[in-house]
Amino acid sequence: MDDISVDQDLSVNAGDQGQRFVICFDYGTTYTGVAWTFVDGQHQTRLDDVHVVKNWSSDYIQEKVPSLFTYTPIQGRRWGFGIGNNPFVIQRPKLELPKPEPVQALRTLTRTVEHAFILRQALQKSAHQQHALIPIHVTKSPYDAIKDYLIRVAKAARVSIERARPDQLKFFPIDIVVTHPVQWDPRAKALTLEAVHTAFQYSFPHSTIGVCRLATESEACAQYTLEAAKSEGLVDIQKKQCFVVVDAGGGTVDLVSYLVESISPFSIKKITMVDGAKCGATCIDDEFLFRYLPAKLGREYEELAPHVLEQLHQDPGGGQIVLTKGLQSMLERFQNIKHGFKGPQRPGQTEHPEVLELPSGIGNRNDLARGIRDGLLLITNTDLEKMFSVSVPKILNLIDKQITAVENKGLQVAAIFLSGGFSESKYLVQCVRELAEERDVSLHQAHNSWSAVARGGVLMGVGNGIERRLAPEALRCPYHIGVVLSERWVEYAHDPDQEYKDRFGHASLAKGNIKWIVSKGDLIDPNKGSIDMTQPVVQKFAKTNNLSGRLTVVFDKQDYKEGAPPARYNPGADAMIEELDFRLPPLKNGQLLAGGIYKVDMELKVEVNSAGTSLQFLISKRPEQGVQGRVLITGSHPFD
Repeated sequence: MDDISVDQDLSVNAGDQGQRFVICFDYGTTYTGVAWTFVDGQHQTRLDDVHVVKNWSSDYIQEKVPSLFTYTPIQGRRWGFGIGNNPFVIQRPKLELPKPEPVQALRTLTRTVEHAFILRQALQKSAHQQHALIPIHVTKSPYDAIKDYLIRVAKAARVSIERARPDQLKFFPIDIVVTHPVQWDPRAKALTLEAVHTAFQYSFPHSTIGVCRLATESEACAQYTLEAAKSEGLVDIQKKQCFVVVDAGGGTVDLVSYLVESISPFSIKKITMVDGAKCGATCIDDEFLFRYLPAKLGREYEELAPHVLEQLHQDPGGGQIVLTKGLQSMLERFQNIKHGFKGPQRPGQTEHPEVLELPSGIGNRNDLARGIRDGLLLITNTDLEKMFSVSVPKILNLIDKQITAVENKGLQVAAIFLSGGFSESKYLVQCVRELAEERDVSLHQAHNSWSAVARGGVLMGVGNGIERRLAPEALRCPYHIGVVLSERWVEYAHDPDQEYKDRFGHASLAKGNIKWIVSKGDLIDPNKGSIDMTQPVVQKFAKTNNLSGRLTVVFDKQDYKEGAPPARYNPGADAMIEELDFRLPPLKNGQLLAGGIYKVDMELKVEVNSAGTSLQFLISKRPEQGVQGRVLITGSHPFD
């Protein structure tokens, strides 16, 4: 693995940026946390200066709030805590944000068609039943659910900050830090950032956004965990020793290792690439919900959760799920049992099964063989061990791989720092401790480890140029970028006046069509520093044709309700045009088709960075045709 220095972009001092608030949104698969601080521009931010939002409502005071939302509130709240008595509770929409594979995209399309049918049935039913439930969630995308949930989270955060610093939010800019998993594609990062940005604008109407930054959950966790451990005297890591940070979250578990280069001033260097996998706490929830309960409840499971297993079978990718009222209430009750599980029963130890109350009408008939008695479900240690058997071995393997990777560099791991929501599990802690002892490594859990990512995100939003890495700024493309190209004309996609005949093949083509390459709001990857896209362009020429041409590139900064701009070329006031005039070199015999027609393969390369857009139009390299790649023309479009 390559060595990566954590101080590669530590050039900004806290004092250089003036007075401001820094707020970190740690939107998680199962729980969400928000932390904040006020930077006075004169003093370095200490750990005690970082505050965590805890007042999610008058009834719930916690460092995090469940990442749950419903569009059909019947009893209790619409989001977060106290949502269990509502139907259609949306869980894990975060896992739907990455760009889907083709098979997953097809499943999503199938699900959309099914949802349309479900909605039509519900609307017909509501016409005859006054209190019929309308499954509004089927009309919402995962992004919609995340945005609407985060609006509530942001409102609670604003109220909490205003209590601590009345009337100050409107006078100082607010820098936002958004955390994300390590293995998170650009689409998922951009959508998460957009959801947080929209929620902030809605919930902080009188405040001004300063800088938006992105930080990986593992690095934010590492930043806080190490500083907290030092301040609490939990660990004494020496120069040239290494440590592994394990962020065990709900959906993913991320790991990274660091080398201590200097004690005073304190300096660390990342020496392994960040690793991770989807083996967090939701794996245990899935085992409980979709394997254990169906086996125990039999036919009654379908009464409790109609069609849930059928939907899971159709979409096994582990993404967003919508739980019924009964299933959600059981999952809430199961959480204490999950976190309290300490491991397998010792030989000779008396079995004391955990007791879980079943929903009304379920489990009325005693069946001790299935662990059902008087409406209660008896969960044994063996049952729980089986539920944990999917995720815990994967986590231990990830940790072992990190230690081995460090040792392969001739270095020594002195400590493992375990944090994240899953670190509340006594069984996981015990298993990691046994591995640490086996590898002669100490194990540490810093105070407030559950909120370590949100706290660390704030520290990375402040930076100090010495010990804290400043999270990279999240820049987004300010335009839709497209190229005007003809394509095959089809009645359902094009207007009649767009149709014309290809003079070579006599096929019906559509003129004035735009192929959009980059969308407004697409994230400029902080690691690469750019968005890089390539659009193939094919053009046919007769032997006697003029070999000159023009390629039209469109930059459109307008926002569209449908998300994407229209495919027909009709530039408005917000659009700017870049014309690329080119001339082809002499054509090769390898490009010759039947009838004396030449086919030329070209491509437009688009690079979007912080300064603007670079364009490069070139002939594609085709050795089999005797064609060497060649740049025809370049162009650029600076941003305002």
